[in-house]
Amino acid sequence: MANYSEVFKELAKSFAVANIRFPNLKAVVLAQWMLESGRGHSMLAIKHLNFGGLKWRDEMQGFATPVDYTDFANEGDMYCGFNSVDAFINGYWHFLGRSPYAGWEAHANDPEAFINFIATIYCPSNEDYSENVLSLIPEAVALLQQSGEVAVFSSVSTTSRYKVRFYSGDYLVRQKAANADKCICYVEHHFNSAGPTANYALVVVAKNASLTTINWGMRYAKAVASLLGTAVFAPASPWPGVAIGGIDGRGNGNLLYAEMPAILLEPLFVSNPKQAAQLKQATWQEALAKILADSICEFFPDGGLVAFSIGHKGKTSNPTDCGAAVHGGGYECEYAELVLKKAATLLECEAC
Repeated sequence: MANYSEVFKELAKSFAVANIRFPNLKAVVLAQWMLESGRGHSMLAIKHLNFGGLKWRDEMQGFATPVDYTDFANEGDMYCGFNSVDAFINGYWHFLGRSPYAGWEAHANDPEAFINFIATIYCPSNEDYSENVLSLIPEAVALLQQSGEVAVFSSVSTTSRYKVRFYSGDYLVRQKAANADKCICYVEHHFNSAGPTANYALVVVAKNASLTTINWGMRYAKAVASLLGTAVFAPASPWPGVAIGGIDGRGNGNLLYAEMPAILLEPLFVSNPKQAAQLKQATWQEALAKILADSICEFFPDGGLVAFSIGHKGKTSNPTDCGAAVHGGGYECEYAELVLKKAATLLECEAC
C-alpha cells in the first residue's frame, strides 16, 4: 500500500464525502494532489496544508494566507497556507476560478481533458505533467473508496470523439511526437504579416501533402475568407487558398515530416489594422476557432487525437520567438494560442 502521510489520509476522507460541483473530477484531482505533495509528505503539505503547490495570488485573500516557503529545489516563494484540509479543498477550486484557468469548466465532464487543459498553465515546464497525474488515477480511486466515497468517477468520457494535445519544441520534434501519438491530423496556427492592406486567407501544406490535406486546407481558407470578407490566396495551381510547399518554401518544414494530414494556418494579416482589431475580440477568436473545429469534424468524422502546434511559441532553438508583432500591440503566437485553445474546447465538447 502507498505510504500516505496522516494529514493526506485526512484530506482524502474529507474529499471523499465533499459535495463538489463536478464529482467526476475527484479521482483526477486527488491524483494531482498526490503528485504535488508527494502523497502528503512535502513540508508545504505538512506545515501549511497546501497539497497542490498553490502559490500565493492576491485573489486567494480570504481563502488562504501567504506563507514563505522554500521548495525541494531550494527556491523560495510565497505560497498559500490553509488552516484546514477543508479550507484547502475550497481554496483549490477558487484558485482554478482565476482568469488564467478560464474555460476549464468546459472540460469538466472528462477527467483527462480537464487535466490536459489545466496542466499547461499549472505546470508549463513539465510536458509530462498530465500523464504523470493520469497514471495515479487508479491509486486515487482506491484511496477515495477506502475513505468513504461510494461512486468514484474515474473513466474518460466517451461522449466526445476528439481529444486535443498541444505540442511544443522545435517543429521537427513536434511532428515526430504527433506521429508517435498516432494523431489523426496536425494543425499549426500562425498569422500572416506584410503591409497594412494585405488581406487574404492562406493555408500552407507540405510538398508531400495528400489530396485530403489539400482539400481540408481549401475548405478552411474559403470559410475564413467568407467570415472576414477577404480573398483567398491565389496560387498558380488549381488549389485556391493553399500554398503547396509554402511560399518560397516557408512553412514546408513545419509539416513535411507529419505522417497525418497537416496544415499550417495563416487566416489573416496581423499587420492589417482592421484584421488585427478583429483578432483582438473574443467573438472573432471564437469564430475562427469554430471554423477550424468544424473543418476537423468534417474531414475526420471518426474522431481521435488531434495535434495542435502554436506557431513560433515553445521552440527549443529560439525560446523567445513570438512571431510577428500585431498591429496595436501583442504578438502572433499569443493570439494563435487563444484561437487554438477555443478550438480545442469545441472539439472536446464536440460543439461542431
